[in-house]
Amino acid sequence: KIKTLTIPYNVTYVGSYAFQGCTSLNELYISNESAVIEETAFESCPIFKAQVPGTHIGVVPKENLTSLYLAGGTVAERAFADFPLLSVIGVSGDVVFNENALDGCAVISFRVLASEIDKLAIKESVSYLTIAPDRETNTTTLYRDAFKDYTNLRGVTLENNNTTFDIREGAFDNCTATTFSVPASLMK
Repeated sequence: KIKTLTIPYNVTYVGSYAFQGCTSLNELYISNESAVIEETAFESCPIFKAQVPGTHIGVVPKENLTSLYLAGGTVAERAFADFPLLSVIGVSGDVVFNENALDGCAVISFRVLASEIDKLAIKESVSYLTIAPDRETNTTTLYRDAFKDYTNLRGVTLENNNTTFDIREGAFDNCTATTFSVPASLMK
């Protein structure tokens, strides 16, 4: 019984119904953004956790998915519509969200690399936001208006990982978050 499936970068095609009825398949990891994966490849699989390029969101069954990690790719308009249980989305790498990509999705928690914040259109959808530091630099900058008008946001967490945050004036202007978690190492 397959519980976790990793489709490596060298797999370029997964056909229709390839894993249909794998009733133990709970986790899916897809590496290759260019791979052709038929929409019904994972039909009837109870996947609750997935890590896929943004271009492959449509192949993940929606019914049981609670956690999705996007590693690169483009997220289409309304790509997350009708994901009834999805509560956590993580973003890493060059992920582009088309306008209204999160429409119809009740995401509660969103984890994003600080360098990707300006590419997101998540103001209406997210209650809790975790900002992970950029791995390549020692300083992460949150620019003016980065979270302006995030009126549904209740909490923000800054992850440390030995990185310095530079939070500019107005970064959280008109943001309604009531909880900010800042690592002790960032307090001066």
